[in-house]
Amino acid sequence: MLENPSIDESISPPFWVGLVYPSMIFAMTRKPGAPVVGWYQMIIKSVDRFELKIHVLVPQQMIDDGSAKEALAAYDMIHHEDIPMCDGVWRGLHSSQYSPGRLSFLEGCIWRFHTYLRDKLGPLNRFN
Repeated sequence: MLENPSIDESISPPFWVGLVYPSMIFAMTRKPGAPVVGWYQMIIKSVDRFELKIHVLVPQQMIDDGSAKEALAAYDMIHHEDIPMCDGVWRGLHSSQYSPGRLSFLEGCIWRFHTYLRDKLGPLNRFN
C-alpha cells in the first residue's frame, strides 16, 4: 500500500490528455498543489453533428482564493482560438477537393486506426 498516493510532480508532465474513444476527453494541467481538470463531454447528435460541453474542475482552494477565474479564462481563450480552425477543417472535409488519405508518412498509426474503424463501421462510414 502506498503511503502517499499523490502525483509525483518530479516525473508527471505539466499537461496531460486522455481520450476515452469515441466521445470523452480529459485534460489536466498541473500547477503547484492545484491540478485543473477539463472534462470534455461530446454528446453525439448524428453522424456529422455533436454538442461539446466542457466542464472545468478546480480544487476548492482555487475557488476560495479567486484563481479559478484565471483557469476558466485560459480554457475560454484556448477554445475560442480553436473553433475557427476546426470549422475550417470541417469545411475542407466536405469540399469537392477533399480526397481521403494520410497527409504524412508520420501518420502511420493514425491511418491504421482509421482504416480499422472504417472496416468495422462498413456502410455507416460516408467517407468509405
